[in-house]
Amino acid sequence: MIRAKVAWMVAGFMATGLLSSAAAADEPVAGTVTVTPVKITGRRQIPLTITIARVEPKLGVAPLRRELYPRIERAASKEPF
Repeated sequence: MIRAKVAWMVAGFMATGLLSSAAAADEPVAGTVTVTPVKITGRRQIPLTITIARVEPKLGVAPLRRELYPRIERAASKEPF
């Protein structure tokens, strides 16, 4: 019973708020700017698709190691090592 009364009171408050806000919407409020509607036309932009592929190395690890080991040895044999 109490819930029903509370529900009717809430509905009444909401209805009064809606009616008062609808009446106030017709009157211009100080400091507001009214803008006329503008129709924007144009084509629909379709997103670009990007395909990401893994790049395969031209050389394997073994040739790179063969080239790198002598350079490391030469650098390590020089000063300051």
